[in-house]
Amino acid sequence: MRTIKILLSAVFAILLQTANAAVVFDNGETRGPQIGRFNSGLHTMYEDFTLSSNQTITGINWGQHDQPVTYASTTISLFNALPSAGSEITSFTAVATRTANTTGVLFGNYSGFDYSITGLSINLLAGTYYFGIHNNVTGGNTTWDETVPWPQTIRGRWQTTNPPFAGNFYSSEDSAFQIIGNGDSNNVPEPGSLAMLALGLAGIGHQRRKKVKVA
Repeated sequence: MRTIKILLSAVFAILLQTANAAVVFDNGETRGPQIGRFNSGLHTMYEDFTLSSNQTITGINWGQHDQPVTYASTTISLFNALPSAGSEITSFTAVATRTANTTGVLFGNYSGFDYSITGLSINLLAGTYYFGIHNNVTGGNTTWDETVPWPQTIRGRWQTTNPPFAGNFYSSEDSAFQIIGNGDSNNVPEPGSLAMLALGLAGIGHQRRKKVKVA
């Protein structure tokens, strides 16, 4: 029985983290002709997003146009107000999944890429947040893609050479990204997942009874 309880707790924890992952904020996709803003080398770019309910953030997707660089990792920083030393919630470095896309070549030799970081677990209350993206690369520069200005939150984006401070504000530009999360109100496993869980537990119980009989 103790084994079943442990397994039950573990399975439910996994289901709560993965069953209802969804886009909780969408700032749009890469537009065509755009202004390139570096987010590598000396530069970091900042954007903002708004959550209408409490969320556990599990991932970030965004679009880039990059020179032929050697990619190492991405540093993400998160803030509860305009970026500064006093508003930072967390900062971490992760290796993003980086996939070439078909958005075409811009600025001569900047090719399009889709970036994705998954496996996060950041609990946030409803509200507006700011986050920074800095790509750690060699051999060239990377730029965070521009999108059509997005009405759901603050119009504009920031670029700095002095993180964590926000730096220059570009009021007519917005960046392409999506925030992935599990809403508090959605943390209920789907019926199919529960059915599989029930079958698994039934199998465990059956095996335990067989062992008792043999003994």
